[in-house]
Amino acid sequence: IQNGGAVWMKGGKFVMNGGSISAYSKSGNGGVVYMNSGTFIMNAGSLSGKALNGSGGAVYAKYGNFIMNGGTITGKAAETEKDNGSRGWAGHGGAVYGEYATININGGTITGSSAVEGGGIHADKSTLTIGKANITGNTAAHGGGGIYAYNSALTIDGASITGNNGG
Repeated sequence: IQNGGAVWMKGGKFVMNGGSISAYSKSGNGGVVYMNSGTFIMNAGSLSGKALNGSGGAVYAKYGNFIMNGGTITGKAAETEKDNGSRGWAGHGGAVYGEYATININGGTITGSSAVEGGGIHADKSTLTIGKANITGNTAAHGGGGIYAYNSALTIDGASITGNNGG
């Protein structure tokens, strides 16, 4: 599966109110969810995934809105940073990767995730807002164990960001 091991979105709206989704993407981005525009709202439940040769171990959001109000996300992006041509760079955003996206982490936990850059979250030319969420126990080989923001607007208000390790 090239992108989105379980969910592939272009436009529209997906609301997750509970349950669990576990998946992987063998050669692309978004181990569980790949969004190219649209809105994904996670109110509860869990996402667990791997992007074996891509970015966004659990969630890859491009030109869309990813909103996390609760639940848990764990993911693993590619262990080596590399240029995948039209699919972008691999190895970014162990749990969540956003490119030209709006990412709101209002609650919930992002934990146990890993990537080359941005073990928990990697925001690239995006708007990232983190409220009363927990970003903990994530690792990155180069930097940003918890959060890596590249050319992005970052706002943190009330989050607990602890126990992360960045290269």
